[in-house]
Formats: sequence, C-alpha cells, structure tokens
Amino acid sequence: MEITITRTGGFAGLRRQWVVTVDDQTATRLVGEMGDGRTSDGRMNDGGVTARSSAPEVRDGFSYVFAAEGHRITIAESRLDGPWRELLDRARSDTGTTPPA
Repeated sequence: MEITITRTGGFAGLRRQWVVTVDDQTATRLVGEMGDGRTSDGRMNDGGVTARSSAPEVRDGFSYVFAAEGHRITIAESRLDGPWRELLDRARSDTGTTPPA
C-alpha cells in the first residue's frame, strides 16, 4: 500500500510531498491508527488530526500529514516519533532527501 506524506508550514510555507510503499502488515497498523481514533502512544486522534497537535509547536515549524485509504493523521514535526518518524525517514531516503538531525 502507498502512504502519502505531505509536509506543510515552515518559514516560506513551502509544501513537500513523498509517497512510500509499505507492506500489508505495516499498512494495516498505520491505517488503523489513522482511522480508529488513537495514535501509537494511545492519544486520541480527533477527525484525522492527532492530539500530538496539528499545528507546529515551534514558530514556522513543519506539520506532516500522513494519508492512505481515505484516512489521515497530522503530526507536528516536534512530536514526530516512532513509526511515523521511521516512515518519513524511509520516504526521504528513498528520494535522496536527507532527514533532519
């Protein structure tokens, strides 16, 4: 399955997008988190916007939207961790984009 990752925000407001293919087991788990109302750490996901915060917590920071099969979750870069960070890092490495330190 393909998961689309869109980065928005930042100083210039530039939008960036990646698409990454994941195996069925990973896809089922991640799409379940997008759609069942909870993130991997148990926080509520309200209407596709995670409790991790859809808006950047850092001024001019980035937000990432992960979307697949009609479900989506939005996570501020400062709260991006676990499987979501791994998925972003993988998508970036597949396209030759260096992940942030």
